[in-house]
Amino acid sequence: MVSYCNKFFTTIGKNMAEKIEKLANPIKMNYNNINSMYLKPVDENEIIRHIHSLKNNCAPGEDGISALLIKHIHKHVLKPLTYLLNLIFKTGIVPEYFKTSVITPIFKSGNKKQITNYRPISVINNFSKILEKALKERLVKFFEINNILSHRQFGFIESMSTNDALYEIISEITNNLNDSKKALAVFLYLAKAFDTVPHHNLLEILSGYGIRGPVLDVFKSYLSNRVQSVKIDGVISDPRTVVMDIPQGTVLGPILFITYINPLLKEMHIEGSMLSYADDTVLVFSGDSWNNVKNMAENGIRLVKNWFDSFQLSLNLTKTNFIAFSPTEKNRPYFNELKINDTFIQGTKHTKYLGIIIDCHLRWSFHIERITLCVKRLLHKFYVLREFMSKKLLICIYKSLIESIFRYGIIVWGGMYKTLLQPLNTLQNYILKIIFKKPKLYHTSLLYSVDVLNIRCLYILSVNKFMNRLNNLNIKHSVNTRCRQMGNLSMPYNKKTLCLKSIVYLGPKLHNILPLQIRQLKAKKKFNRKCTEYIYNNYDSIYDRLF
Repeated sequence: MVSYCNKFFTTIGKNMAEKIEKLANPIKMNYNNINSMYLKPVDENEIIRHIHSLKNNCAPGEDGISALLIKHIHKHVLKPLTYLLNLIFKTGIVPEYFKTSVITPIFKSGNKKQITNYRPISVINNFSKILEKALKERLVKFFEINNILSHRQFGFIESMSTNDALYEIISEITNNLNDSKKALAVFLYLAKAFDTVPHHNLLEILSGYGIRGPVLDVFKSYLSNRVQSVKIDGVISDPRTVVMDIPQGTVLGPILFITYINPLLKEMHIEGSMLSYADDTVLVFSGDSWNNVKNMAENGIRLVKNWFDSFQLSLNLTKTNFIAFSPTEKNRPYFNELKINDTFIQGTKHTKYLGIIIDCHLRWSFHIERITLCVKRLLHKFYVLREFMSKKLLICIYKSLIESIFRYGIIVWGGMYKTLLQPLNTLQNYILKIIFKKPKLYHTSLLYSVDVLNIRCLYILSVNKFMNRLNNLNIKHSVNTRCRQMGNLSMPYNKKTLCLKSIVYLGPKLHNILPLQIRQLKAKKKFNRKCTEYIYNNYDSIYDRLF
């Protein structure tokens, strides 16, 4: 069984890549950075820093050496580890020990007897992570200095998050609708994106970006002759060589993948815009008529598919879908599919992107309904836990299980009308009454405090933290939010009612409501604390002015 699983996981990328259409004139990368990367030697202080950054709760690799053990004995391994990493940087040879991984198949859904319904979770040893952390730090710094990575890539980049990707796409769609334009977004589905990447293509892209000579040899050695085993119920298979893929479960894997897909975002020009969060790519098209938008979308998808085929990434058009956005149902387009060669991409009224359900009217009713169902499934846990846990511990569990669901992506959906948010408000009140053992008729306002905020307060706080971060870090989005006058953000001119509930409008307005002395705070923790206190103490006046 374990040998069968290992064979499947090590060959799936190769098998899928062979099915990708071979183009007569494949697209080539045409970027050549004149600067070359240099691997600065590591010192003992850096090794100590990387050791302490290892997560204690992460599973150890095949060697069984945990992060806690390494931290405990770090003084004894410091000198040999520093010497070994510098030797790797100098010779360009990564030892086999640093290129092994153990796979644990985790069931997703469907038929449990089909291996395709299992997700492979890869684990490498902790010493490999230290090497990869050192390599990643140097690679990212080189990319930043040379402005290599596209600003339209939001995945696996420091200071970026799913909120940035969601903010970008929702802002772009909202602005188009506000300008009375037709807007359409295509949500591309890449199958096994990490598994089908050919190493020679990745190395060619790295070389074009300036990773050459001995440095390229390190990455070439890192990618070659990697082996993995599968472990199920304590039984481990014989190791097998992985012929192609970007190593998963590693520190370097994510940055290598966004490097591989970077030419698509930087060099591909379509009559629209494109953004990615790792392999989750969205194309946005807009125009004065649905006919123009349809033509632009079909041409754009065709170009993007050619790029994916050229770089051996498997774009599944049958699972790709699109949403045509409109303020009302009467503004919907006349078509419900896009034709790409001999395949049709189906339109839908709502789809999931980065865990958020986006609908064609940006009303968020489908997403709020989904959150409500998720939280309802957790209700019974609090009835059980309150019998033997303190209120303080129950609040910690509430924040982890419930509030985390409320907070995720709230900056794009939390500004909706009170009637849409009511189911979540009711559910939140109900859970807190369970925790505090209060009767059903207990006044809901007494349930909340600075530590436990209601849904609307969570929204106001999350938006202010997000907008403050954009300003302090000078993060560039396609939407202009900066205004020098009195430290305020510029307010967009709204033509449509839809925009009044969007972060495009509410983001700057909520930020400007804060007192200037709070907005000027640079320390993140202090800003968050002061902002939370202000929102809680002035919630009624803020609510009356905005909602």
